[in-house]
Amino acid sequence: TGGLERWLYRIVRKHGGHQRFGWRFDFAHLHHKSGSLSPLKHFAYDLRDIARRQPLPGYRLGIELQVDGPDVLTFVATNPAASPRPARKSSARFGDKL
Repeated sequence: TGGLERWLYRIVRKHGGHQRFGWRFDFAHLHHKSGSLSPLKHFAYDLRDIARRQPLPGYRLGIELQVDGPDVLTFVATNPAASPRPARKSSARFGDKL
């Protein structure tokens, strides 16, 4: 996996998580947020390639073409109801709260 894929996966997990309807970002916003030094058109090409290959586990990526603005990357969890976030284990031991 490439660095852009890893970064995108972290963004998808942070913003989309397991929301029923997913999340969306326009390409220009993602380009700015990434800090990428490549031009926007190269960054957009890479995003389209990632969306075509679908390498992010647990998420479905899509591209919405916009007539009057930058294209939009959409993502949604593939099955948000089947994979709820696991409950965190308590760090307290029995008897610690006496």
